[in-house]
Amino acid sequence: MTSERRSVRRGVEGRRRSLISYFWITALSSLAADYGVKNVKEILDLQGFLPIETFGYPFMFFVTLLRFTIGNLLHIRRLEKANVSSYIWLFDFTVIFIESLILILLGCYCYENILKFLILLMALCLLDCLWILSIGFMYLKGLRSEVPWAWGLLNLASGLFLASIIFHILPLDFRSFLGSLVIIGWFTICAIIDLFLVDYYELLKE
Repeated sequence: MTSERRSVRRGVEGRRRSLISYFWITALSSLAADYGVKNVKEILDLQGFLPIETFGYPFMFFVTLLRFTIGNLLHIRRLEKANVSSYIWLFDFTVIFIESLILILLGCYCYENILKFLILLMALCLLDCLWILSIGFMYLKGLRSEVPWAWGLLNLASGLFLASIIFHILPLDFRSFLGSLVIIGWFTICAIIDLFLVDYYELLKE
């Protein structure tokens, strides 16, 4: 088989893998969004638009869902362009699949059980850190061309921040108005940094 035919074959295989990835990421993200919308509807049915702080954690969920969904879709697109091996794609897809399942659970608990919501969010952030760390090891072995370190640092800081609140290391009650405001503000700022400043996959850069 000539090098040109091998290149064409790798391109076709890459598009097939991307198609599978896009389908599952989109389907699971849509399901997560559906659960989040149902929780917002329940809040509106029970109390209307006030008090406004009740919408804080659902808002944080949607911000996190948007950030991870965009990042994961663009990451899969980058894998297709890089023509990585099928094993690397399968590994990344498996991690993204698990993250998507966690996002569904986050949509379920963003209103009814805030403690479970924060524990799951902490798990999501730390799982992403471990994934990026594994990408770093593969990069050192020459199996990857780049490492999204900025994502890892943001999620490591967020995961440790949540752990310090959940395990009462920081004197901050996530059920209080101030505690909720600090947590929601933190993740909103992280999303802004990720999407507008880091913009790892150059989605918004001209």
